[in-house]
Amino acid sequence: MPKTRKRVPFYERIRTLRESRGLSYRRMSAELQENYGIKVSATALQKWEMERETSRLPGRDKISALCKLFNVSPSFLLDEIFSGEHLEQDRLSQFSDIEMLTDEDFAALLQIKDSLATRSPKQRHTNGQ
Repeated sequence: MPKTRKRVPFYERIRTLRESRGLSYRRMSAELQENYGIKVSATALQKWEMERETSRLPGRDKISALCKLFNVSPSFLLDEIFSGEHLEQDRLSQFSDIEMLTDEDFAALLQIKDSLATRSPKQRHTNGQ
């Protein structure tokens, strides 16, 4: 039976990404303007993060800038819209939230991955028992 994955609403995804980067609403607004030429007020950003029945998504230009700012794909950012109820979990999809890691935690994860990848097949078999 395929494993299920909780769908993440846009308001929650954007809040988590912003907080994981330590950005205030004002700083995020400034970065969107300075780096991507997208003018969004801090108040608008706050509204995007509110849980509401009739939440409106930002326009394509803003979605594109957000994806660039957080280095994520549109499908990751808009998970709630594009994902189905039941998603099969392959190895890669288990890391869909990797962008929420701090740079320090990401570096540590890469060290672990590199360490595991360089072990010989014999070591992997012995440690796996």
